[in-house]
Amino acid sequence: MALKFPPIPESRGLNQLPYRMIVPQGGIDNLFVAGRCASMTHDGQSSARVSGPCFAMGQAAGTAAGLALKDHVAPRAVDVKALQERLQSDGAYLGFGTVGQTVAPV
Repeated sequence: MALKFPPIPESRGLNQLPYRMIVPQGGIDNLFVAGRCASMTHDGQSSARVSGPCFAMGQAAGTAAGLALKDHVAPRAVDVKALQERLQSDGAYLGFGTVGQTVAPV
């Protein structure tokens, strides 16, 4: 028996997750909320609660924390384009073309 897996992401659609879903609203400036507890609708929860998106949110939160510390800004003020570029340079697939390609604005 041989298992053949279809190429991903070409084999199915993907949902892009905005950075703002892991940065809480309100007066809390030093917190990220990643994984199943991130802010999303019921429909969004159905696709973002599985392991892959949870891993991606964790990587984004950790990278954003590093950028926030480096730039001396609150997580909400992190430059999202710089975050996306850093994630791509680290090998993350964001759903925009190929690794290293400039990504779409948020």
